[in-house]
Amino acid sequence: MLSTIRVSNCLFVQQINLSPRLLLPLHQIASRSKGTTTQQCQSLSRTRNIGIIAHIDAGKTTTTERMLYYSGLSNHLGNVDDGDTVTDYLAEERERGITITSAVVTFGWDGHSINLVDTPGHIDFTMEVERCLRVLDGAVTVVDASRGVEAQTVTVSKQADRYGIPRIVFVNKMDKHNADFNRAVESLKSNFSQIPLVIQLPVGQGAEFKGIIDVVAMKKYIWDERKDTDGTKYVCEAVLPGHENFNYTLDARLKLVEVLADFDNGIGDAIISGDDYRTDVNIFSMDRLNEAVSIATRSGSVAPVLCGSARRNKAIQPLLNAINLYLPPPQENIKNLKSSRNKDLLAFVFKIIHDDAIGPLVFVRIYSGTISTSLMVRNVTQSATETVYKLYRMSANQRTEIETAGPGSIIAVTGLDRSRTGDTLCNLGSRADNLGAVVLPQPVFYCHVEASSLSKEKRLMEVLSKLCREDPSLNVKVNSETNQIILTGMGELHMDIVKHKLLNDYKLDVYIGPIQVAYKETVRKTATVNYELDKTLGETKHKVKVELSVDPSTEVKAQPPVINMETLDNVSKQTANITAAVRSGIMEACTQGPVNGYPVVDILVSVKSISVLKSTSMAMISAAASNATHNAVSQGNPVLIEPTMVIRIRVPELYRVEVIDDIACLHGNVLEVEYIDETEVVIEAEMSLSLTLGYASRLRSLTRGCGSFTLQFSHYEAKHS
Repeated sequence: MLSTIRVSNCLFVQQINLSPRLLLPLHQIASRSKGTTTQQCQSLSRTRNIGIIAHIDAGKTTTTERMLYYSGLSNHLGNVDDGDTVTDYLAEERERGITITSAVVTFGWDGHSINLVDTPGHIDFTMEVERCLRVLDGAVTVVDASRGVEAQTVTVSKQADRYGIPRIVFVNKMDKHNADFNRAVESLKSNFSQIPLVIQLPVGQGAEFKGIIDVVAMKKYIWDERKDTDGTKYVCEAVLPGHENFNYTLDARLKLVEVLADFDNGIGDAIISGDDYRTDVNIFSMDRLNEAVSIATRSGSVAPVLCGSARRNKAIQPLLNAINLYLPPPQENIKNLKSSRNKDLLAFVFKIIHDDAIGPLVFVRIYSGTISTSLMVRNVTQSATETVYKLYRMSANQRTEIETAGPGSIIAVTGLDRSRTGDTLCNLGSRADNLGAVVLPQPVFYCHVEASSLSKEKRLMEVLSKLCREDPSLNVKVNSETNQIILTGMGELHMDIVKHKLLNDYKLDVYIGPIQVAYKETVRKTATVNYELDKTLGETKHKVKVELSVDPSTEVKAQPPVINMETLDNVSKQTANITAAVRSGIMEACTQGPVNGYPVVDILVSVKSISVLKSTSMAMISAAASNATHNAVSQGNPVLIEPTMVIRIRVPELYRVEVIDDIACLHGNVLEVEYIDETEVVIEAEMSLSLTLGYASRLRSLTRGCGSFTLQFSHYEAKHS
């Protein structure tokens, strides 16, 4: 018979003689304390701002749903397949079964307040992950136990590295066929900059997965689905000498201790002083090791590795405990930021959505100071003054109005009509630094959009402006020659979802052209031109002579043109207005290349000399520079360049040869064939982005619906004719 012990909001069960009816559902315990948790968690040290990041279908959203259930915030176990999750609330998300936009939820766990951001895992929404990572203090990387680290996991991990975000890893889907914990850990070693630190071991794999072993605490946790279907109750037993898993666990603990010795002098000294630590588990207490793991994790040196199965409701509570134990509180991020005084407001706008009822909701992370209703703030980025109207605590698409919010908070506000993603907010009169813009990837696809009549074009542009404010990776421009509206985005799925919004959400009567690849143009050789503009308009004579050269970049990276005026031999004679006009003309010429009218990139434009008649207007100077640049690019052996993608195709071994042959037909280049087991392979190849359009249907036909693939940007190269 059983007794229960509450530790860290988890229910531990020990083998002694008490009735099992004493067990209470864990989420009921959490929900009873949740109301007081919010009050207790006002301290920054008990706040966690974290994100869930991973490749698509690794189980991010399901993991998030289980966290919300066990914390008491949600009263049901949301399921992606059933379309009833809290964080995937858009109709498109539920229909497609994927996360499209990030969602913010706040809940309590063990006296802590956790602000969690569930992010997309599809490559088309990398920018959505980027802007969320800007405001996070830590993250949980979810990895599929049967697949290990996948392409988008690598991408988002590099993004997190760029912002110095500490992470823990949750190896999910341990119940899945082909689940292999050790193989997943090896993939972490070869793809992550952090050392994977195994702090949990699985008890069984695949259909035999029953629970986990906590290597730090030397305890085993078993979930029995026959007795408990929602994972709120589990059995805990100490792993002592003589236990069937003792040697297995001790070996993992020794490896953990030896890794921590490099980051903790006390542990290192104890190891050097003797070998007792190899046999005496009491030398390092659970609290001592947890502290060392926390320090090493927050330094960005290691990533603790946990495991479980979110779908089967196993090992989510220990994951929540690990978030509190190992990931940093907001003040460790705040102390690296500058403001004139600690009490001054310093906040960052990272996301905007339009709500039909209340208008634009601006999502803000507060680093210092407070925001309250009716507060006037200075937008440092836009050099504007704005007034906060209302504040909301968000739970995905559900709002709870609040009066004020302080440091470490992630909230949504209304009233900031001029704010954009990447803007910095501060108090009026404060001299806070601009926190910097969000890095935006270059769009790779485009399509033409046309209103059914001129009278409806204004409404179309209003909606497109609203969508671009919500999604900075979406761009709209009007072709100056054809007057066509051109919409550019990050991928086939991204553009398809925008189409759906225009046609179904906003009910616009528009024609949307086919999705096309947004090529770029560049030059292959150096070209130098002397250009003279000599015109008389009315009684005014305009005369400009420009000499400039265009050089190709050493690498093809689709970067904007670089303008060099240091070679200008008569620079001292030129005014700032003249050089500005020349720069403007050069950049204008590069918006449309001579091959097919695509933007010109990866060139160095060196202005050697400028000669200007005094009566010449700035517009004529700009036109001369533009024409000179266009002529130079035309003489520089211009060529189209396009993105090349790495495609990873997972198929049954039965279709391996057919898929490889098809890649050859598409002029792709097979890089590697990896056997997952005797029945399944992963084929890695390089392929032009244009050839990936419609590849899902092609692969479905080849493999009778049994294949899947992922894409990752590799590089740009000259387009094959």
